[in-house]
Amino acid sequence: MNRANYWKFFGKQIISRVKIDESLTEHHVRLKSSRPDGYEYEVSDAPFYAMFNIGPYTFAPYRVCWSRMANTIKAAVVSEIPTVIGQKPPIPTDTATIAPFESKDRAHYFCAVVNSSPFRWFVKSFSAAGRGFGSAAILKHISIPTYDQKNRLHTDLTALSLDCHQAAQSGQPTLLQDLETKIDSIAAQIWTITRNELNTIQIELADAQPSRQREVKRRASGR
Repeated sequence: MNRANYWKFFGKQIISRVKIDESLTEHHVRLKSSRPDGYEYEVSDAPFYAMFNIGPYTFAPYRVCWSRMANTIKAAVVSEIPTVIGQKPPIPTDTATIAPFESKDRAHYFCAVVNSSPFRWFVKSFSAAGRGFGSAAILKHISIPTYDQKNRLHTDLTALSLDCHQAAQSGQPTLLQDLETKIDSIAAQIWTITRNELNTIQIELADAQPSRQREVKRRASGR
């Protein structure tokens, strides 16, 4: 009952001249403050397990999700998975950002863009690491071109994202890094970022990961 969002969505404010014995009421009650004219309470009749921030996007056929409890974005495409009672959509936790899609190709294109170094570097420039990092609001500040199946760059990003998911599932980190480098190169073309600018972005992002930094610098130098 201490969840802030529970009271945000379901709580109603009341003023009582007498102090309420919270154990004797059918509703959930919590005291907010004492006032000259009585007591200020929040009251709710919603069950304690009530959910919020749920909508059609929660159950979209394809969702690109990433954790907000982090210092970088690591997005993945999720869809239905087999269970003992049939195909069911996994539901990301309350600390995940969700972008819904009806099309598999569109979802993987978007996922590749979000995982690219230019996108992640830009987000880190204004979104502080921690609980609020990478919230859905970041999408208001970044122009992502609408997926166009006739655009070769877009379809290449879709294919690379699919390959990245497969490489991650099969435990092939070297292949995954190669695929991510290709994604960076195409994302740079979409945003007209030069090769030198992209190298700088990649090195800055790798600063907190020494092993990754060495690899990025090696690739940048062409060795």
